[in-house]
Amino acid sequence: MRSNSRRRGRDPQAFEETSIFELIENNVVGPSLKDRFRSVLDQLEKADPQLRDLLVMMSYVAQCRTPVSMDMLIAFLEADPSSYKDIVALVERLGGVIKEYAGSLVQYDQDYYVIRSTIIAEAVMRVVTDPVFAEVFRNFHHRVTHYHIPNYEVFRTRAYDHRLAARVFPDPAEGREFYEKLFVRDRRPYTLQHGALYLAKKKQYPEAFELIDRAKNIEARRNWTIYNSYAIILFRANIEHVNEPEAYATLCESMRILVECYKSDRRKEYVGVHADIRACDLR
Repeated sequence: MRSNSRRRGRDPQAFEETSIFELIENNVVGPSLKDRFRSVLDQLEKADPQLRDLLVMMSYVAQCRTPVSMDMLIAFLEADPSSYKDIVALVERLGGVIKEYAGSLVQYDQDYYVIRSTIIAEAVMRVVTDPVFAEVFRNFHHRVTHYHIPNYEVFRTRAYDHRLAARVFPDPAEGREFYEKLFVRDRRPYTLQHGALYLAKKKQYPEAFELIDRAKNIEARRNWTIYNSYAIILFRANIEHVNEPEAYATLCESMRILVECYKSDRRKEYVGVHADIRACDLR
């Protein structure tokens, strides 16, 4: 059991497999978990914004399936390394929400912490306002390098998700610049894929196609995850013009690609466009 969790880049001590926010939301007694953490963030906004930002940062990192190291805390808080005792005291003010971590992802002789439950991390991420999250996200990626981050290979699969970027960068030009700079040091097709999906979400379709085409051309073999995203963008760029013959033909092509992706990829985890397909009648 433990070796299986390690193979997937997770450690069972740090993260719970079950993270069904709706289950907690619908069954918790008294104020909902979401309301509780909204109240906590509101209180911290007035009393201690630094502690609020720390809670949001640690929740963000927890959703990326990564513990927070002392190196990450020092970098994020822009603190002097000699002040680690003050940092520990600051973390401890978060109380039972945080616990120390000593699992297989420990890389160096330093303190590591995790949010006690991914359910809590998910609740915080749901209720934090976009401006607060945007500030935390920007500061984190400006101050914390990937050398500071344990389990970075797993972290990066979630850390740059286009849905997070949509909360952080209301201006599409700024969001594209973020992904272009990220691609300079992380030259994987998935970096451009998230950038393309972000631009499509902002309805910047020509720019989205430019990035997804670059992603498609990085690998010689066909990457079905990338082609799935290409089909999603193709669908969303044309669905509002379904009554136009050219757009309708393009929509049919996007459906053909999605079917091909589904049949060809063993993982079969495509979800992004399914709700859109069910919700519309192409003719």
